[in-house]
Amino acid sequence: MSSPAHAQLEPQQPTGSIIRVKPEALDAKEAGEVRKRFAQCVYARAKSKARALLVSSDIATVDIQAARIKDIKLELDLEHCLGDQVRFDQAALGLSLRPDVLRDLLAEESYLAQNRGAPSLASDAPPLEFRPAASNRAPQTAVALMTFADCTVRRDVVRVDALLRTMPATPQERKAAAVLAPTLGSCLVVGQQFALKPANIRALMAYAMWARFGR
Repeated sequence: MSSPAHAQLEPQQPTGSIIRVKPEALDAKEAGEVRKRFAQCVYARAKSKARALLVSSDIATVDIQAARIKDIKLELDLEHCLGDQVRFDQAALGLSLRPDVLRDLLAEESYLAQNRGAPSLASDAPPLEFRPAASNRAPQTAVALMTFADCTVRRDVVRVDALLRTMPATPQERKAAAVLAPTLGSCLVVGQQFALKPANIRALMAYAMWARFGR
């Protein structure tokens, strides 16, 4: 099973990028800060479009058409928000941002905006009902991802919340992800493969927390 892709702030080919500028490498910590501030800016400036994108998509598929977004760069003000994060000495900053990456970033910001602390969840809370995107051509993959992510949330919602309150690519994020590792392992089913890296974990947990507590 392929894991979600993530924003990359480093030299790379521009194929598939939404925003294209000549790339220049940033260290991981700075890249994480830029990514976080960028997502906060997009969500603050385009809440209704961000929510439409989230509601029309699922954990594996982004349905921009169903969200009635014709120009994602313009309607979500992506270039403005990227420009806010680029200093005069970072004119060659490159951000490759796929729609599924944007979905994960916006899910995190939407969840955090609506939940100032870790939400309560009963120990016997039932699994979340999966809602597929209209354009999803492989719903079984999305169901598997959602089941895994929601299982982790149901078993350890406080630690999942703590992960999303760290800055990306920091020691705090790595520590929070490591603390979640046993729960993540217990939610994997036989034959399921997933790269348990902090960025991958964060993306799935962000969507799962938004789906349960932010939708």
